[in-house]
Amino acid sequence: MTATLLLLGCGTVGMGVLRWLAGRRSFPAILAADREEERARAAAAIDPHRITPVAIDLADRPALVGLMRRATVVLNCAGPFYRWGRPAVEAALEAGTPYVDVNDDATSVAEVLNEPALDARARRDRRVALVGTGTSPGLTTLLVRLGAEGMERVRRVTVALAATMPVRGRAVVEHVLHVLTGPALVYRGGRLVTLPPFSEAEAFTFPEVEGPVLCYAAGHPEPVVIPRFLPGVEEVVMKLGRIPNSLMEALRTLYRWGLLDPRPLPVGPVSLSPRDFLTAFLASEAAGEAFGLRGAPMVSARLVRVEGMAGGKQVEVTVGYTGPPVTAQVAALTAEAVAAGRVPGPGVMGPEALDPRPILREVLKEGGSFRVERREREEGWRE
Repeated sequence: MTATLLLLGCGTVGMGVLRWLAGRRSFPAILAADREEERARAAAAIDPHRITPVAIDLADRPALVGLMRRATVVLNCAGPFYRWGRPAVEAALEAGTPYVDVNDDATSVAEVLNEPALDARARRDRRVALVGTGTSPGLTTLLVRLGAEGMERVRRVTVALAATMPVRGRAVVEHVLHVLTGPALVYRGGRLVTLPPFSEAEAFTFPEVEGPVLCYAAGHPEPVVIPRFLPGVEEVVMKLGRIPNSLMEALRTLYRWGLLDPRPLPVGPVSLSPRDFLTAFLASEAAGEAFGLRGAPMVSARLVRVEGMAGGKQVEVTVGYTGPPVTAQVAALTAEAVAAGRVPGPGVMGPEALDPRPILREVLKEGGSFRVERREREEGWRE
């Protein structure tokens, strides 16, 4: 049977998926679906012999379910996920088609993973849905699973992500500003708690990144995902930064001045929120010129710190990877694994369900620097 991938969303990540899959033969047939027919046609032009463009409105549930039934696996890259995350999972379960997405909205991920009825339905009908399989969560979660291997108990997990300014389209910039200015999410004492934006600053040293990078607690989904596969973990914190530090401090200053406020203000005959204006600017060519980023390569650094017990000793394992953005690659590799049946299941789950090594081996072919450090802790736990 010919494996068919249904790609939902032909934006920045979706186009990255298609460009990367153009050099692989895992999916002989691909349906590139987008609300805008023109974008779907542009996506199909990447590989006209394999890719068929489709115009689809995700709000049209019957049409979406019918389209999903034509595929071997669905890869959803269509945001915003706070709007389309759960409806897409429900449509895939109805269609009976394995599902993968790059959902990185903490509220949406929690809505899907913490809903027993969805998982029960998937298990009853022998369906698989993997949620949050991009960079964060996704790659970060796989690094955590790698770092936790061999530990009898994991007490604390810290995830840090820092990248250069995302001049990659409005949707990406909008997500970054949404995460930075919304409540930060942490898992402490057996429950999820929120912190104010730009809380709990911490400096991290990433592989191949000059100097420490200042990161702040953010609203990414790791505190939702990680406690599900590391029972007994006491704390999970995700922190976000920008490279160089001056970019993050500029955003922090704008936030303090109220210039990242999402509430609309009257500007002459129209209403416009400060954040909408800044989002449009940061996604423009003008921002690339202003920040000296035009033509500069994107760099994304990830680091996880896993603290726990191994062999009766307190240990700390740090796993880091710095390289190009690989959200598209991780998502595509996950879709390949699902299509090939290499997922324990059924059920609704996070990316930790997969063995991290095959995916990491492929990701490292993209370049970058990878390191694993392990040390025993003589002193007590940091409080």
